[in-house]
Amino acid sequence: MHKIGKKALVLSLSAVISLSAMPFTSVSAAERTYREQELDAYLYNNENKETIKCLFFEDMPNVPYIDVKDYLEIIAAQPFTVAESDSGVYTVTGKEGKTMVIDAEKNTVHFDEFETFMPNNPADADGDGPEAPYMKNLHVVYDSDPKPVDLDFGKYQIDIAPINHTAYFPLTTLADLFAHTYLSALYLDGSIYFFDPMNSPYFDSTSAYSVKPREKDLIAYTYNELCFMFDRLYGRPPKSQLGKSLAENSFDEIMTSTETGKNVKPLLLSESMTDFYTGLVLLDIMADDGGHTQLSDPFSAVVIDDKQTEFTAAVNQLLKEADNDRATVISAKIANSGAIAEEFSTLKNRRKEAYAGCESVKTWEKNNEDKDLLAQLVMSGDTAVFVFDSFEDEVVTAFKWSLDYAAERGAKNFLIDLSCNTGGSVAVMGYMMSIMTGKSDLRINSTISGSSYRQTGSVDKNLDGVVDAKDDEVNYNLRFALLTSKFSYSCANCLPCLAQEKQIPVIGETSGGGTCMVFNMSYPSLAAYAISGYKTMLYDNGGDVDAGAKVNLETVAYTADNKSDYSKLYDLSAVSTFLDEYYAKTTPVKATESRAASSDSAKGSMSPGVIIAISACAVLAVAVLILVLFLRRKKQKQ
Repeated sequence: MHKIGKKALVLSLSAVISLSAMPFTSVSAAERTYREQELDAYLYNNENKETIKCLFFEDMPNVPYIDVKDYLEIIAAQPFTVAESDSGVYTVTGKEGKTMVIDAEKNTVHFDEFETFMPNNPADADGDGPEAPYMKNLHVVYDSDPKPVDLDFGKYQIDIAPINHTAYFPLTTLADLFAHTYLSALYLDGSIYFFDPMNSPYFDSTSAYSVKPREKDLIAYTYNELCFMFDRLYGRPPKSQLGKSLAENSFDEIMTSTETGKNVKPLLLSESMTDFYTGLVLLDIMADDGGHTQLSDPFSAVVIDDKQTEFTAAVNQLLKEADNDRATVISAKIANSGAIAEEFSTLKNRRKEAYAGCESVKTWEKNNEDKDLLAQLVMSGDTAVFVFDSFEDEVVTAFKWSLDYAAERGAKNFLIDLSCNTGGSVAVMGYMMSIMTGKSDLRINSTISGSSYRQTGSVDKNLDGVVDAKDDEVNYNLRFALLTSKFSYSCANCLPCLAQEKQIPVIGETSGGGTCMVFNMSYPSLAAYAISGYKTMLYDNGGDVDAGAKVNLETVAYTADNKSDYSKLYDLSAVSTFLDEYYAKTTPVKATESRAASSDSAKGSMSPGVIIAISACAVLAVAVLILVLFLRRKKQKQ
């Protein structure tokens, strides 16, 4: 056992609950005793395993601390150095020369340029090459001088430990701080798992869904980490009521001083897993943004899929109880998720039926067990339709092939069908924009720093592996258009917004929004969850794209109860007639950029495996109903 002279990290559960406005009151200094333990760390699969030394403190026996250098080198696949200056002050430097300065005595971290500290084009999760190989020389160009970022972890009672000339952080804190869409890290059953939340899990997570009382150190740390995440890493999307509140108050102030928060906070601090889950469901309602923020979904998915876990059994038993507030909230959440998933599935089937009458030129399958649809090209008269439902790197090859085929066939129109697309890689979106307009850089606002910048680089438009003058020759005499619905989310929302700025028409229904790139965080010793991250996608004029692209031609009607009628969404004859009229009057804006413009490979999507809360309007209506019902019943019992 070892001792370190540092202040104690976590308040006891009773102390946390008793605090009113601010649970982060300073804790008196104390000797912290810790033990070292070698943990197996699995890097994206069961075969790639390393051993990492972690620390477990006596006051936090269930939370592994990891060396910041070890963690960064795993997720960036690049070397980092740590230099100690004053006692407890460390400068961490990456391969590109960017730094983070850690003051472990004050529990603070400073970045001169937070957005560029991590490499712009890291290896993908499998380590077999860069994400988006068609994007070269990726870099960030700030609109003005970058704004520094200072993070005070001490405010949240999250302790940084200075040991052996380096800094140790709780694993979950580093996983959240450096999170992105396709990476998460989790400590479970004595091992650390680095994984891609978009893929099926390669490890057994059954133990995360138990009914054992939550450990007191995990209760306090989980809540404190949630406070830090919402205050600093959350993108505060315009559609989210919680996002609006966080512009003026801290997360804990909202949980402590508002009527809704006062009902949610005790649930988040409960020893009961079903209470904790109920608190997350209510928090999901407060944070609803249309699909990116999914706090309770890992637990809901286990119940919906009827997986044989103790947690599933406990929730199912709970749902049978009459006059139970938790049962009311959970059952409404599950029913709402099922209704939206069913509507989404119905739209997919309608599209399949509509295109069955067209010429099916080629279909690409995903490289998974189910051989799901990756992309499809269909032809109807003078219109080529490119169909795909997620922005994945492999789609780019199919897109280029389809463009070449359409040009050879003498097609006039090239319709990109995003009607069932829930998002994905910003790089894929950038490639498509470069083809349509010659411009593909993406403007972003960082809510963590307040900096505005562009992700840019060079585009290998002909996909020959190099960027040269031949890429400038890749041009198509095609009339582009995009087909959208309320299910067109994240990148499938941003692409039509940006294309519309260049006078490329949007057809169908106003797209579903999702201005923030999704980040995947982790609950300590439980599961990954998703939030709208601090990177906000913008129009060129600086406005966010959360309201969606309003269509140039609306082909969706609405029933008396405001449900979407998609019977004419895939009417390609109407599309062709409209494009004849539109392009007779309008010339799309052609940017002069080509090889010089690109997009970073950062990704922003929602998990295609969990189609929950995609429709902002539908979710918000049900969410408000659930919350009102819960608060009303709470008052009646009081």
